[in-house]
Parts: sequence; C-alpha cells; structure tokens
Amino acid sequence: MDGLEPTQALDVVAGLFGGVASLVGALVIVLTTLILMAADAGYFSTLFAQLRPNRPLVIQQLEVFAHFVRRHMVVTTGLGII
Repeated sequence: MDGLEPTQALDVVAGLFGGVASLVGALVIVLTTLILMAADAGYFSTLFAQLRPNRPLVIQQLEVFAHFVRRHMVVTTGLGII
C-alpha cells in the first residue's frame, strides 16, 4: 500500500473513462451517419424517378457520381480496417 498513490490511481481511472467516452462518442457518430444515409437512400430513388423524364442526363450523372462515392467509401473503409 505504500507504493500506491491516490493521484496515480485517479489518473488511470480518468484515462480509462476518457477512452471509453471517446469510443462511445465515435460509435454514436458512425451509427447516426449510417442511419441517416439509409434514410436518404430511399428518398433519392424516389426523387430520381420523378426527375428522370425532365432531366435524364443530370440524373444519369448523379447516379454515376453516387456510384463513385460509394466505391470511395468502400475503399476508404477497407484501408481503415487494414
């Protein structure tokens, strides 16, 4: 007990709590982003279907852009995991 100082124990507990809080915060942000992206995905297909007769080239280019954004996200996620 002579070698144990309360300030060191408090520093360890504070460090653990800070790490857990940081991890929980990051998970909340990621899950919120995924939920909002999923909600928007359903809306955009309806919007694109309504706009396609009037602006077919714009919709085609937006779909190409969305494809490359999804591809970029998959590659970035894979590199992040590695």
